[in-house]
Amino acid sequence: TAHSSNVTSSAKEARKLRQRMTHYYGSNPDALLKIMIALEFGVIDGETRSPGVAGAASLALFFVGSLPSVIPFVCVTDSNTGLIVSGIATAIG
Repeated sequence: TAHSSNVTSSAKEARKLRQRMTHYYGSNPDALLKIMIALEFGVIDGETRSPGVAGAASLALFFVGSLPSVIPFVCVTDSNTGLIVSGIATAIG
């Protein structure tokens, strides 16, 4: 059928591509090192990252993520009620 021949053709193309990439990176250790660094650490040569921006983003996301479990304690006077509401808010959010 046409579908199975397309799958077979795609599998052959993928195998050829994999062989070409293996040969290329096997014969170019500098290229292999660069691709491994990019895949492992998400860092590409020439890319600059700001530790201040990363820290601020981490702080903001941590703060926002803690809100569903903290706000109920601010809104109620009974700690048991706050715990129940906080658990529900955390499960939902």
